Amino acid sequence: MTPALHSAVHPIPGATAGLPSDRRIDGARCVVGATSAILDRIVEPGVELAIWNRSMPAAVGARLDRATVRARTLPALRTTVPASVPEAPLAAALADLKDRPLADALADDVAHLVRLVAHLIGRETLSVRLEAITGDACRRFHADRIPFRLIVTYRGPGTEWVDEAALPPGGDPRHPPMEAVRRVPAGAVALFKGSLGSDRPLLHRSPPITGTGAARLLLCIDEGLPAPGSSSGDTP
Repeated sequence: MTPALHSAVHPIPGATAGLPSDRRIDGARCVVGATSAILDRIVEPGVELAIWNRSMPAAVGARLDRATVRARTLPALRTTVPASVPEAPLAAALADLKDRPLADALADDVAHLVRLVAHLIGRETLSVRLEAITGDACRRFHADRIPFRLIVTYRGPGTEWVDEAALPPGGDPRHPPMEAVRRVPAGAVALFKGSLGSDRPLLHRSPPITGTGAARLLLCIDEGLPAPGSSSGDTP
């Protein structure tokens, strides 16, 4: 495996640079591919998670890997953007970020991902959230109460999800053994169905990082339609 596509703790099976765009993880209801075209398959019945196993965008990774970047200085935003022209509101939301090359690189990448999601779900506006995480934001395995959510980890360990095919007989996906836990590599794009988009969504969580000194930078893009009492705002 190449370093950019490798998950240090629980790698996605078959996650290599040469992965074909129609690879399905056996029994896991997850498809993984090396191009963004794999995300189109999230609309297929039985597909609960589509992962574009790309490398970290170079301009973003180069800025975030600097030793001088501290958790408190990581960028953050929460906004709603028009899917057809997301650049201007994203640039405005990142206007206070002193690292302008990082702000520009993030705005470009997020705008591209907004358009991909809008194409798939047919929405004119989307909710975008970028946040720094230094604790155990949501360590229980869950499904978001929302139709779809795109997740990218730009820094730190990626979102973990349960490979139900690896559960023991009668195993509960809410409390899986570690052998059934997979981790989305940093930089890769994961598009999950939520409980409003599927009867059997795959469960996921934010990886526990309290006490490790790690800081995550997480992007979420979705329809921004929280239901009363829902978990749609949970941090993956």
